[in-house]
Formats: sequence, C-alpha cells, structure tokens
Amino acid sequence: MDTLMKSTLCTFGAEVFVIQPAMMREESFTLIRYPTQNTFTFQIENWSKLGTDPLSKEFTFEGRQWKLLVYPKGDAAGKGKSLSVYLEVQHLNEKMKVYAEFNLRVLDQLKNNNKEKRFKRWLSAPRPREGAVDFMPLKDLEKSAKGFVKDDALVVDVQISVVSKL
Repeated sequence: MDTLMKSTLCTFGAEVFVIQPAMMREESFTLIRYPTQNTFTFQIENWSKLGTDPLSKEFTFEGRQWKLLVYPKGDAAGKGKSLSVYLEVQHLNEKMKVYAEFNLRVLDQLKNNNKEKRFKRWLSAPRPREGAVDFMPLKDLEKSAKGFVKDDALVVDVQISVVSKL
C-alpha cells in the first residue's frame, strides 16, 4: 500500500455562480382535473353550403373565454384536403400561460364511432391555440356511410380534462 501513495498533496477547485434575486421569478398554479361541465359541443348546420371561412363557438370555462374553431375546408397545409379543428384560449396578456389537456372530437352521428384526438399544451398569447390542421380527411368526412354529417349537420366537441388556474 505504501508504494501506491507517492504524494500527500491534493488539489481541489470550485466554480461559484451567484444568482441575483431580481432574476428569479416565482409562479404558482393549480391544475383542475376532470372539472365538472367539461364538454362543449358545436353543432354546425348547413354543412354542405359552408365555404372556407373558419367557424367558432365561444364558451366560458373555469373563468376563461375559449373558442372551438373549425375550418370546414381546412387551414394552412390542410386547406382543401382536411378538416382543421382547434381549441383557442382568449384574452391572454403576453406573460400569461394556461395549461390544458383536452380531446377534440368529430361525432359519428350514426354508429358512435367518433374521430378523436388528444392534446396537452401550454397555451400563451403568442400561441393561444392547439389542435390539428389535418384533423380528418375531407373525403372521409363527406362519406354519408361514415355518419359524421347527418341531416346536413356536423357535430364537433371538446372535452377538457385538465386546465391550470392561476
């Protein structure tokens, strides 16, 4: 053992970072899971006569204004190919954020074989909405056997399962 220890000198170093209290910011929020009255439905009449303009239904949930946005002929990259559907929070200032977990659905009015997509997202003023530009192909939507359009009406809903509350 004595042959392994040739020197009794040991050197240590340390790097110190000082964080200014002014740079620190605290935030707190509460997540509300499975809130009551958490499903909002948008029945769109005269579906076959609609153009490309977005449609929306506004509602209030947990003290905030929201919109369920539907682009009948698609939005952005989905234009002309897909139905586009989004959930959008309203009236956020530049520092506010809202966390939401939700399902967007197009209801099958014949067989209850709904088209559904789940989302989890922090929403903010620069990015207040989340959803899918390609929610479902227009060709599937327009097939009467699929049951999505019945009596010239389409039914879209959002079910919010988690939302933050500041």
